Amino acid sequence: MSNRVANVLDPYDFFGKSIPGVVLSVGIYSLSPGLPVQPVDGESRLTFAVLTALALVAVFTGLIVGQAVHTLADNAEKAVYVVGKFAYNSYWRLTDDGLLGDWPGSRWLARRYWGINDGLKSHRRLFQNRLGRYFDPQEDRRRSDRDDLALEEFRRCCQVALGVDVRRFDDSGTEDVESQTYGEFRQLYPVVTSTVDASAPTRAEGFQARYSFCRGMWVVLLGLAGAYTAVLFAPVSLVPAALRYPPVLLDVLDPTHVGVLIGALVALSLVFFDASGDYKLNYIEYLINDFCEAVRNRENDLHGGREKTETARTESRVRPYN
Repeated sequence: MSNRVANVLDPYDFFGKSIPGVVLSVGIYSLSPGLPVQPVDGESRLTFAVLTALALVAVFTGLIVGQAVHTLADNAEKAVYVVGKFAYNSYWRLTDDGLLGDWPGSRWLARRYWGINDGLKSHRRLFQNRLGRYFDPQEDRRRSDRDDLALEEFRRCCQVALGVDVRRFDDSGTEDVESQTYGEFRQLYPVVTSTVDASAPTRAEGFQARYSFCRGMWVVLLGLAGAYTAVLFAPVSLVPAALRYPPVLLDVLDPTHVGVLIGALVALSLVFFDASGDYKLNYIEYLINDFCEAVRNRENDLHGGREKTETARTESRVRPYN
């Protein structure tokens, strides 16, 4: 039972799902007519026990709502990727200078664009691209002539643990390294993740939790910013009669402050959006290294076990009879 509770409250679920779920729950409450919290008979209803109970309810409600946020964020990420790819194919490729031209700072923005582009791809796609761009037999598609120490060690570990040489994988790729041509690399992903999950907690899990948290937060904050904008500027004639009430938000803040809050939510959503891509890329990097660490630990355990067996056999041979 304790293991089940620990699994529910592990960093990925608690940090990556519960907190965005709590934020969304608070945002939904701010758009509601409100709950009665006025004092009754001179005593406030919000006692310490009530606040503690509300905090516990918020955490577990956040886990439930957070799962919905997780699914919504996953689909939102895919939708943004499709829109971005359409914009790239429709405009960027058709211009000589690219979308940003050649003004100061354009290279930095271009790097951020491609970083966000990678961050919107699935973990499997990033994993296969990371391997494919390095191990593809076509040397002109290699990013560098220098060996990547982490990937060379990954190749060795795959040979030891799986009996496969990743450099001998699919050589039918095209110039578009983002296409679905690296089937073998993609098939390695569940094997690698299963090996890492079977070992002790790793840094890759921490980056995955941070990524999930940032992704859920930018989707929630951007959605709340849109909802608050609708509260301020939506024509009354377009609002259903059942929703024509003053929300808690306008009881606490005046319209000017709500406008400032909307701007802050949009800014924060962009920060979380950018950070989610960085954490996803870091997750792939550490996943590869954690796999190598798990394989090395198995090698050490196996080697240590063999040494103990050989030592025991040697001692049994030389032990004198009494």
